[in-house]
Amino acid sequence: MCCVVQLITLSASQQLVILQRESDSLRELAEVEPNCKWVWLTIAILMGSIEDCRAAESKSQSQSTTPSTDAETKTKALTDIFTRLIELDPMRCNYYASVKARLMQQIQRK
Repeated sequence: MCCVVQLITLSASQQLVILQRESDSLRELAEVEPNCKWVWLTIAILMGSIEDCRAAESKSQSQSTTPSTDAETKTKALTDIFTRLIELDPMRCNYYASVKARLMQQIQRK
């Protein structure tokens, strides 16, 4: 809880740096533990959080939102992650489909 409160009080650019660093660390972990569903799920969720921070940062700087990478690339990355998750944990395929749909909506509205 303490970490969440501290993250909320940071600026969007500071949050973005922290989330990107966490995402990079998790991607390194995924190389070591490629069959860990929790790593892949967290990477996917962080992708959505990073997009939210980018949008907030652009908004606070009164700039138009310009995606750092195109939506097609992000959509493909998320699709690949969720395909992997369903392979690793097929019993929760409906949950993964729900999370994927929510994250795809986040990316599409940017």
